Amino acid sequence: MSQRREDALFYKQSENTDVAGSKKNKMKKMTPEMEEMKLTIAAELGLLDKVKAVGWAGLNARETGKVGGLLMKRRKKLAEKGTE
Repeated sequence: MSQRREDALFYKQSENTDVAGSKKNKMKKMTPEMEEMKLTIAAELGLLDKVKAVGWAGLNARETGKVGGLLMKRRKKLAEKGTE
């Protein structure tokens, strides 16, 4: 079988895969506290209006990374406070 045909078959099979196997379903659900923290960070960065207008998907990679980085930093700080 040619490589092109194998690729086409693989693509067709992957299209039909169950949604349960997607990355999105494997991600942990955000707690309301974490969602609130995420919105607070977006507001501090001046992105809250953009998020409200077009949603989180409307942010570019740099903006998303900034929000995610600060969120992880704050979560880590809270976890360290809790273990002291």
